[in-house]
Amino acid sequence: MTNATHTVRTVTEHRFIVPCPWPEGGDWKDFGIALKWAQDVAKEHGISTSMDDWSRLRVEDDQLVIVLTIQGQDQEP
Repeated sequence: MTNATHTVRTVTEHRFIVPCPWPEGGDWKDFGIALKWAQDVAKEHGISTSMDDWSRLRVEDDQLVIVLTIQGQDQEP
């Protein structure tokens, strides 16, 4: 008899993208708006934004991306 199991989990990444072209960079207003959107979505999903790890900040080419990852529950396939 095996102890192995198989589950399926859906992971959703919400990406809030702020243009940050070289050499002038991005705009604080745009970043603030994207941050507010990300905080609102986090609260909708019951994620506290009071800790540093509630989202991630990525640098991708000529943009900054706030990434909020929502992990679903494990389900039987």
